[in-house]
Amino acid sequence: MKKRILLTLMTLGILGFIIYVNLANRFEYNDEFVIGNTPGNIMNNGYFCENGDTIYFANTNDYDKLYSMNLECKDFKRINTMPVSDINCAGRYLYFAGRSNVFKDAEKNSGTIGGVLSSGGIGLYRTDRKGKHEYALYDNTIGNAILSGNYIYYQHYDKQNGLQLYQTKIDQREGSKLFDTKINPAGIDNGHMYFSNTKDNRNIYKMSLLDTSYDLVYEGNTSNTIVFQNKIYFLDLDNNYALTRVNLDGTDPEVIVNDRVLTYNFSIDGDFIYYQIDNQDKSRICQMDLSTMKENILLAGNFCNINVTSNYVFFMEYDSNNVYVIADEASPKLNMFNPPVIK
Repeated sequence: MKKRILLTLMTLGILGFIIYVNLANRFEYNDEFVIGNTPGNIMNNGYFCENGDTIYFANTNDYDKLYSMNLECKDFKRINTMPVSDINCAGRYLYFAGRSNVFKDAEKNSGTIGGVLSSGGIGLYRTDRKGKHEYALYDNTIGNAILSGNYIYYQHYDKQNGLQLYQTKIDQREGSKLFDTKINPAGIDNGHMYFSNTKDNRNIYKMSLLDTSYDLVYEGNTSNTIVFQNKIYFLDLDNNYALTRVNLDGTDPEVIVNDRVLTYNFSIDGDFIYYQIDNQDKSRICQMDLSTMKENILLAGNFCNINVTSNYVFFMEYDSNNVYVIADEASPKLNMFNPPVIK
């Protein structure tokens, strides 16, 4: 009798272990409309990504390796030893572009601020949230990448064709080509991608992520196109890179910043917009209150990679490893973001 009970318990234990292993290893898919990071962060190379109670970020003090911290910028952990950008997170997984320091040095030497290859590097990867079970979705140079649902849209690169827009499922390799031009995929909103078509005079198009059909929305020489709170924002290249917005149907253009803007991003709650102005010795990074349209100069100089979380705004000094952080509030106090290096 005792042997029979012991055998039954062992059998149940083995079955339980098998079920646990199967559940732990079962691939988890996403909700159709989940986004891996904010479009504004991805447009600014996705160095920070908030998900739940965790912020994942590229630690510039440790060669841009992937780290995590809590929402108050404490409790630091190193997730992966690979330099990263374009960090996305959904469900059980992290997705990111691997970088190389050689690539980063070449970027700085090119003299480009916020160019199409200012992120990306040596591949597109997926890991679990602890940085384990690494899987290469594409093992060559990429530009920007953003997760939407169960697909990643990214700028695929090869020597023969340069940058082209690709999509790949989160459990596949490389995927398929959508456009044979260097479209930035950051402008995803409500099942559509809004983008400046570099092969059609940089007019703005809207593409369905369901069937990849697309339509012309706005005629103009544009770049840095994303959607925020039911408005399309872009830089008007024919108007000195002024930050401009239109309705989702392309009507009622309105200039928001009538200056030469290099990059911009929005606070999570939509109260503020942050932007870098390029004006020689008057270059500066600014904050604008979207309810009053009042501008506040945060710091003089050249800055890039403006990334936001629910509590903070991070931006980097061009051609250095200096990262600044401010609270996402009116007249914020400026601080250096100086995370530890963890071995």
